[in-house]
Amino acid sequence: MSLINRLKSHRGVYDAIRRTPLIYSYLKGRLAALDHASLDERRAFTQSRFETVLRRCATRTAYGRECASLGEWPILEKERLRSHEKYFLSAPRWLTCRGHTSGTTGIPLTVYRSLPSLVIEQIVFDRLVEAHGLSPRVMRTATLRGDFEKPITDLDPPFGRLREGGRNLVFSSNHLGMSSVKHYVEELRAFQPDVLFAYPSSLNTLCALMELHGLSLRIPVAVTSSEVLSHETVALARKVLGCISIDYYGQAERVSFATAVDGGRYRFVPGYAQIELLFSHRDGDEDFYEVIGTGLWNTAMPLVRFRTGDLIATEAGVSAGDIESIRYGVGSFRRIVGRKEGAYLESPDGGRIFAMTKIMYGIDTVYQWQIIQDAVDQVRLLVIPKAGFSESEERKILSNARFMIPSSVQVRVHVTDRLERTKSGKTPFVIKMKAA
Repeated sequence: MSLINRLKSHRGVYDAIRRTPLIYSYLKGRLAALDHASLDERRAFTQSRFETVLRRCATRTAYGRECASLGEWPILEKERLRSHEKYFLSAPRWLTCRGHTSGTTGIPLTVYRSLPSLVIEQIVFDRLVEAHGLSPRVMRTATLRGDFEKPITDLDPPFGRLREGGRNLVFSSNHLGMSSVKHYVEELRAFQPDVLFAYPSSLNTLCALMELHGLSLRIPVAVTSSEVLSHETVALARKVLGCISIDYYGQAERVSFATAVDGGRYRFVPGYAQIELLFSHRDGDEDFYEVIGTGLWNTAMPLVRFRTGDLIATEAGVSAGDIESIRYGVGSFRRIVGRKEGAYLESPDGGRIFAMTKIMYGIDTVYQWQIIQDAVDQVRLLVIPKAGFSESEERKILSNARFMIPSSVQVRVHVTDRLERTKSGKTPFVIKMKAA
């Protein structure tokens, strides 16, 4: 484990940074005040912060100086940011916290975050659980997402490892199955977490296997993200775990944040970002709007009018006033329709292998990539390289992939200058051929 990761896993260091007394209480109070603010008050607060972001971007970043003379600030496409992250920096890199997104659309990005951005993010998460009577500083958490805790070939328990001074039990979701679920339940029962952080697919798999085996647990809260959470999964988790389900929507770029409780409607968190909703299309009784966001707190890498590529669904025919209300978290909407479904592979044993985006973690020399599953035992990783890509990066990609994918599946890296498309002309992140 690297020094940075060691520091991140230390609860004291984590709190000192993300809950720093310098600004934590102040910023938390500002967000809390917006809970009871009117639409006009929320709009005024957001506009003030938005203008601050614009000024900083226009005067301190190479990208902003290009755009400052335009009458209307242009929408920022993800492709514009990719490989040119330094043009969006308004502070020295050593004063920032660096993060990566390997991208569910196959577009890896490096992002840099300022201290206020880290603190605001923590405040939003803290308030999620505080609303349900939990203390984020002392609560015990379990994680069932896409973490690399064990090689896929290691089938022996335990399947979780303690982090953050023993307060976080991190599991490998790809080992969860018919033969291992009882071990997961035993470890969870012994640990007694207050909150389970999970991908919706992992939560559904855990609960379905528990129900099948007649197992039960009591975990007060389940927090999900990164995939679509179905009403069926919410109901199953309530039945098997007795939990409240909290689902949230956000991105590594930190340009929007929305939450929903127990499968209910979503609301954007006021004061977190400036949200624009661009009408996309109508399908049946729903209208779909694309999310364009500007983060209000990342002074290190201010991203203005960033196109997320995600859609929200509302009732068909909502008014302009309704959309304005939704933008500022006064009104609610039905659901998030992201690009994150289907980012899994079929396993030779009939299961599914998730968290495929983590294959590219730690790789900075890939422009774009795609997974092609030609057969259930054959996978190709298509890679469009940047300058500096070498055999060592290729070996690292294969090593990451082998950590996630069983040895019974052949994995190859193919360096290319174009990705594969479907018959409809789309370029999905994962393509599973009929043979798979």
